[in-house]
Amino acid sequence: MDAGGDKQHADLELTASIIDQRYCTDGGLIFKLRYNFRNKKGETILFDKRSSIVPGYTISRNAQLAAAGKHKISVHYLLGIDDDPNPDISQFVTLKAGESYSSDHEFRVFGSDKKLEPGGYVLQFSVITWNYETASNIVWREKWRDKGYLWTNFLKSQPMPFVIDKHPEFIQCH
Repeated sequence: MDAGGDKQHADLELTASIIDQRYCTDGGLIFKLRYNFRNKKGETILFDKRSSIVPGYTISRNAQLAAAGKHKISVHYLLGIDDDPNPDISQFVTLKAGESYSSDHEFRVFGSDKKLEPGGYVLQFSVITWNYETASNIVWREKWRDKGYLWTNFLKSQPMPFVIDKHPEFIQCH
């Protein structure tokens, strides 16, 4: 698998917005988020529409602290991905320059020993865009070149603001 280079060929941006936010009795948060992928410029991009697997996230007080690497919480997961060696083009979105694709996903921030005080924060996370462990993205990029540039790098979201309420209503989360 290619270690990088997508930004040399295309410019895919990920932003997220909160649709719903719930507080869990175990200290966690559940967000229902709308992911918005946008081809900012350049050539047509193909990416897996199942690009919602999050291998890690950070929570910071604001975007400037996030950019400086000063996080209140930083979590990284070790995940397995699909072992299907034959990607199916029907699982991919095609975005021309300036076009966007949105999808809704539930995202859970697990309880932490670092309690978040009430107030404003930003959440930033990455998503895996190539879900095929045994399939070479270089081979598939070449096979689908006539359809666009196959984006396969991790994609880091823009910092998404959210607020921890002073008196939240807690629910039992599973």
